[in-house]
Amino acid sequence: MLTLSKKFNTSSSFFKKLVLKHLEQLEIIAEKRFVDPNLTQESIMYALEKLEEKNWLADSYNNKSSRFTTYLITVFKNILEDFARMKFGRPQVPKWVKAQGTLWVEIYQKLCIEQIPITDIEYSVSNCSKISSVVQQAISSILDKAKQCLKERRNKYEGTIFDETTIVDEKQLSAQERIEMNERVHIMNAIYLAIINNKTADKKGNYELKTLISKFRSKVQLSSKDKVFLKLIYQEGLTISEAGKMTFKFNKNQSNSKHRQLKQKIVKLLNETGLFEKIKDLI
Repeated sequence: MLTLSKKFNTSSSFFKKLVLKHLEQLEIIAEKRFVDPNLTQESIMYALEKLEEKNWLADSYNNKSSRFTTYLITVFKNILEDFARMKFGRPQVPKWVKAQGTLWVEIYQKLCIEQIPITDIEYSVSNCSKISSVVQQAISSILDKAKQCLKERRNKYEGTIFDETTIVDEKQLSAQERIEMNERVHIMNAIYLAIINNKTADKKGNYELKTLISKFRSKVQLSSKDKVFLKLIYQEGLTISEAGKMTFKFNKNQSNSKHRQLKQKIVKLLNETGLFEKIKDLI
């Protein structure tokens, strides 16, 4: 960590260089906050603009007793929350959620307002010391009670192409399990349509789609282990942790990290190749 001496350069150019030296660290913080790669990049650009407006903190830091890194991260996180309010508005959190404490409020915002995928919420919440069961219990309880939230998430994630491995009796599932199932279908459809194999691409008269899929496949370049990892999750129905342990001998955090990286890579390439625009109505 960098601590500035009592005699330090107060020019904005000096502080700009200082901020940009921390850019990789700031990107990690933004990715953890928003998960979605597009929102992450947008939030970083927004934050850098705001930091520039603040003269790169040259005026406000004034050699405070805290390390500059600590001060920068605090300011950066506050700017990210300003960005979130700008994108999603101020959250109207029910009293029964507030009564459970700040962790539940944060989960409610990510679950019902920002609609982050359930598989990413545990990674995204700020209090990483909380055990998984606590976070999962909060998610399940919120979805069971917040009916409008449940409805909106189902509308967002429910797929229209169902593989036979996803056909289950929804009446036997909890609210959380239904959401997870639909999110899994949503992502699985995109992955299977573009990566593994899908007969839709071979239908007569669908040459454009077939061409886009070929273009995508030539760029995606997943390793054989990555493909097995995804297949275990989206075809065999294993949890991310189980698939990571079986494929890579990863622990839970490593498995979730690998899953996020692959998902972001796939989404990025779907957009870059134009395939997402072609298939989005199907997923």
